[in-house]
Amino acid sequence: MKVWIGGGYDEEDLPLMDETCDGQGMDEKNVEAAPDREVKSDEHNLDQKCEECREPLPAAHVTLVFPMPSRKQAEVIHALNSLVTRFRYLGVYVDRLHSDKARELVESKQVQKWCAARGLLQTTTGGDNPASNGHVESEVNQLKRRTRLLLRQAGLSATSGPIALRHAAEDRLRHQLEGLGSPQVPMIDFHANVLAKRQRWHSRGPLAPPFVEATLLCPSPVMNHGWSVRTQEGQVLHVREAVVPCEDADNAALALHEHARPPMILEPSYRIHGKQRESGGERAGLVDGLNGENSVGDDENVDDEKFREDGDGWTL
Repeated sequence: MKVWIGGGYDEEDLPLMDETCDGQGMDEKNVEAAPDREVKSDEHNLDQKCEECREPLPAAHVTLVFPMPSRKQAEVIHALNSLVTRFRYLGVYVDRLHSDKARELVESKQVQKWCAARGLLQTTTGGDNPASNGHVESEVNQLKRRTRLLLRQAGLSATSGPIALRHAAEDRLRHQLEGLGSPQVPMIDFHANVLAKRQRWHSRGPLAPPFVEATLLCPSPVMNHGWSVRTQEGQVLHVREAVVPCEDADNAALALHEHARPPMILEPSYRIHGKQRESGGERAGLVDGLNGENSVGDDENVDDEKFREDGDGWTL
């Protein structure tokens, strides 16, 4: 077995040893030393890699929110499963669960088993030191401020906080994904008046309008790029499209109605029944055309023609 120890020396100074199977010591004839250039190039590449590792890695935030009705273990496990699944859908690999010392996360055996089963490392902060997890604390504060602003603008109480929080979190997430190069659908204002397409099983008859007036709640949690709306009847719908009516739509329709062109009046065409009397000039022009003579417009031929009535028809 040949073992090479060290590097960067001359070929004759390289400390090489050869141990044979019978243990008779060194065999200098079978020693093969690596060239000096290859050793130096390997050391140079290693130094470059070390310098690159010393530089701080670029970091980007991807914020997800999952409102929970309570802090029970079943709700916590369901929220963790939903968040990790969403991260994997976005292409984000999760290998650690880092949080504060919340009782539902630290003292829960089910959460510990859940992390161990998925190969996640569970770590915590000091508990009373928010600066130790400053990135997450900053995201939480921004979402809280945005949620309070949405509730104040819409004139809603704190009971509508979960839907406002979901809207604020989705708005921030789409801005973050756009910064990472992923195009996103633009957001609609919170609690805006929209028109939603009526579901077929909610049909009110063939003459019912296809769109109903509704109020936008938040992005739909069960549809990709969908919306949750509440109709005037109190129904909550998950729709694919929500149309924001234009403020000048009624004025434009009224202007088009006032400046509309008058309707075209077409004279009705009557069907001739039975035998009808024709004027002499028209009959004369028809006969002249059949005989190869000039039309009715030629006065010299019209004046020379004489017609007489014979029975029910006309003869020349």
